[in-house]
Amino acid sequence: MRDRRALWIAIALMTAVLVTGYYLLLSERDRQLALQQTDSPRTMDVDSTVLESRGSEEIQVRLYFYNGGSQASDSQFLFARERTIYQSDDPILMARQIISELFKGPGDDADGNLLFPEQARLRQLYLLEDGTVVVDLTYETVQELQGIVAELAAIRSITRSLTDNLDSIRRVRFLVEGQSRPTLAGHISIRYPFM
Repeated sequence: MRDRRALWIAIALMTAVLVTGYYLLLSERDRQLALQQTDSPRTMDVDSTVLESRGSEEIQVRLYFYNGGSQASDSQFLFARERTIYQSDDPILMARQIISELFKGPGDDADGNLLFPEQARLRQLYLLEDGTVVVDLTYETVQELQGIVAELAAIRSITRSLTDNLDSIRRVRFLVEGQSRPTLAGHISIRYPFM
């Protein structure tokens, strides 16, 4: 009798664990789907549109782009361009606008300097209390970075553009599709933040 009771308790506990695990799995799947929908390709443009509709003041920022053909040791590895974005008290909104502008490229006759592909997208951006910003890029954004120079240029371009324009950002850490990876695109370690 005692063995039978212990068996039923074990079955009940096992069932409870399986049901809870299944529920958590479904909840996480739904959360990931919601994130994908809110981080649609135009999320960054929505940020600018909302700030514009609020009558936010425009400010100039300096963005850094890869100078095609130069090597990492060259003093001209990155070149600067001024861009206009909307002022916000929220550094995350400012950072999202900066990255959106970087993804558009230099926008002038700087041929060969478009580092990020047309489908480049920012999934998410988080600002930690210690001044580290976590930049979560889509796989499509990094898959076209061919070679060590392009990968380094992408890292330096984003890092310098964010840290030079926003005092609240001291370091930049990268994720791809919400995951930590050893490298951004196979060459440069991204295990630690960049300054």
